[in-house]
Order: sequence, then C-alpha cells, then structure tokens
Amino acid sequence: MKKRILAFVLVAVCSLLTLFQPSVVMADGETAVPNSDGVEIVNLGQKTITNNGVILAYRSEDEAQVDSIQFFNQSTIVQKQASGKYYRTVAYEMALADANKTPLTDYKTYDYDQYRRAHMAFMQKFIKDKGMSFGKPYASKEILYRDYLLKNFPAEQLDTAKYLIVNGIIEIYQINADGSDTVLYTINSSNKDKYYPEGFESLRSDILTRYVLVDLHPPVPDYWPSVPSLTYTGEPGSKITIPAMVYNSGRQDITDFAVAWDGSGWQNPVYKTDNLSIDNGQKVDTPFTVTVPNATTKLWLKVNTDGQTPASEINQSNNTICVTVEPTGVDLALFMDALPPSIDIPWTMTSYPGEIAVTAVRNGYDTNPIDATITVYTPFGTKTLNVTGIKGDEDQEFTIDCPVSAAGNYVFNGIIEPTGGLTDIDPSNNQASCTMVITKMAAPKMPKIEVESEIKGQLGG
Repeated sequence: MKKRILAFVLVAVCSLLTLFQPSVVMADGETAVPNSDGVEIVNLGQKTITNNGVILAYRSEDEAQVDSIQFFNQSTIVQKQASGKYYRTVAYEMALADANKTPLTDYKTYDYDQYRRAHMAFMQKFIKDKGMSFGKPYASKEILYRDYLLKNFPAEQLDTAKYLIVNGIIEIYQINADGSDTVLYTINSSNKDKYYPEGFESLRSDILTRYVLVDLHPPVPDYWPSVPSLTYTGEPGSKITIPAMVYNSGRQDITDFAVAWDGSGWQNPVYKTDNLSIDNGQKVDTPFTVTVPNATTKLWLKVNTDGQTPASEINQSNNTICVTVEPTGVDLALFMDALPPSIDIPWTMTSYPGEIAVTAVRNGYDTNPIDATITVYTPFGTKTLNVTGIKGDEDQEFTIDCPVSAAGNYVFNGIIEPTGGLTDIDPSNNQASCTMVITKMAAPKMPKIEVESEIKGQLGG
C-alpha cells in the first residue's frame, strides 16, 4: 500500500517565554530520529511554522485506511539552557471520536518526550557541524505511521472513526543552578483553559495549539491555478514572466502544473512542473516565462494535467484557466459580408437594395480607445467609414447600401487602418472582401392563343 501522510501543525517552543510568529511553508528535510517503532522525526531546518486550525488526515490511495499522521513542531535549540523558566511538550493523549466529537476509545498516551530528547541531541550536533546558530527556531516534522497507530487503536476503529482527538501534555519547568530541572506545573486538557503560572499567560494561545482535532475523513484534494490578471502584454519576441499560483482546498497530495499555447495540446507544454505538494488552504508559486507572439494568443494553465495526479481529486472543473498574451500595440481586423451573398431578382425589378455589412474588430484587451478609417472599394465608387473610440475586445458595425439592377458578380474590397500615427502590429487581418452574386429571372414567355370566331355568314340566297 502506498504511504501518504496526514499532516497537522503543533508549535513546540522550548525557549524562555518566547513565542515565534509563524511564516514559512514546510519543505522536505533529513531524518533526525529514524523510524524504528512507527515514529520518525525529520529535521526541516531553521524556520517557523503555524497550525492551520482543523487538521486534515490523509488516507491510502483507495481511501480505505489511515496510513500515517504527522506533527510539525518548532523548537528553539540551545547548547545549554540557562537558569530560568521554560515549557515543553512531553506527551500527547489521543482518542478516536465520532462525528459529534464524542470519544469512541480510551485515551492513549503518545510518549513524545523520549523522541523529543533524541531530536534535541541530533539538532545540537547538526547545528554545531553546520556552523549554524543556536538559540534560533528550528522546525521538524514527526510522523506516526500506521504501524504505531495500530498499537493504540484497532484497525476497524482507526479507519472508520471521524476524528482523532489530540491533547498535549505540557510541562512548565525551571532550570536550577546545578543544571537540573524542576517541573513547576503541568498543563493538560482538564486545566488548559484555567490558571497559567506567572509569566506564561501571554503564551496561552500558543500552548493551546497542542489541543486539536484531526479529521480522519477529510475532503479530497481540490487544486486550481490562479493568476493576478487574465491579460499580459509585451513587445513581440520579448519574454515575459507570468506569476501563476496553484491552490489546494482539500487535503495534501501531489499534483502537477502545465502551461500550453492554444491548440498545441498538453503533450507540448511551454512549461511544466511536477511533484507539487500543497497542504489544505495553502498555495505554491509557479511563475513561468513565455515569448510574446506576434498576434494575440490564448495560453492555457492546468493542474492535474492527466486527471490522475492525483486520482482522488473529484472536482476537476476548476483545474484549467485561460489567459491572453498579446503584443504591445494596435491590432485591428476587418470583416465584410454581402447581404445577401446571392439572389435571383424578378425580371420586373429595376433595382435591388443590396447591402454590405462591415465590421471593425480590435483584438486584445487594451482599454485605451483609438480611431481608425475603413476604406471600401465598390463597383459604384469608394466609401469611407470612420471608426471612433474603439477599445480592445470591441467591435463596431457599419452598413453600406449597394442597389444593383443588372445581373453579375459584384466584388467589394475593404481595408482598415488606425489613425493618429499608430501602426497595426498585424496587418494580415486588415483587409477583407466579399462578393454579391445577382441573377435576374427571365421574363416568362406568353403562350400563343388562337381565337376562332363563331360568327358565320352565307353567300347567296
């Protein structure tokens, strides 16, 4: 069974009356305490961390079981603690609970202190060997694998319970002159909301992060890409960087992110990154660089590109967004249609009121208005149309009357040009033409009618 991790954050600060403000997203590190009995601690280096509220569990790929849980801890590592008062988390009490948060099992004690001591010894050597600073906040993650959890809870209950209640046991202690320590007060679930010893009241909010609920049936991952703007511009041929991000509103998992030009397909992305690990409610920055094309082009951004990374993501309707990359400058386009393109007119009609529909389009999303001139060459002369104040992604429509009387093919050509000294960056779409085909019905032939007179006369008597 593939192992995946359930993560939650518990801030553990061991310095004198000091609370570090959270700010850093966790990254993979190196093993500090190897897994020997279902517990492992990983050193994440010098950084700070935070608890994101209700903690989301991670289950196996088929959702059938809980594989492991993970604590993120923060500690201040010193070579030797000076005299003073400190606090430390020495254990956790854990119980499975139902949807109403009512315990289903007895509380089991996770003896964290023995692993904490091993971690501290590793970190002291690590900091010294690396030439790093003591007295700074260092982060770690502590993994309780399924093997360890099954020592405390039956598999059926572990895999079907809604919550895991986690209550910390915190000791407030004093370092004596001889280096020994004396426990002054113990905080647990029964007194965590009551009295705190002098000097520790200001740390109450931090200490309370040791009392959490783990959702053992969390929402599945839900990833989506995001960008600050849906339009980006630059000089044709230049490179621009688009500051994209990928968010997750479900449990942590691994996904990918790719970018492709419209019509190129996901097999030929201009950018792709794999193995994005994003926790619930978090994001990762995924900036990418593209070359500005000569004409306005759509650019597609997608997460979970194959729909199976991860396969557990149910809502994939928000996995794709589209942005527009356009060259700096003006891009006008012209369209012309004959109304109608062809018609048979009666032989009795001396003139038919044909029309030419002319449409000016400004590509892109530039909100600065410009003017342009449309020149239409018709069989009956030249027509000039004025385009006024057109903005990006807008169009203006015109109609030219073209009364025709004789049968034939009438060809109309047009060109659009920006005014005010502006130059069109893509002249390939500045011209248009259309043809009106007129046929004239022949007058019907009248049938020859012979009339026989019924008046007869006789000669003679």
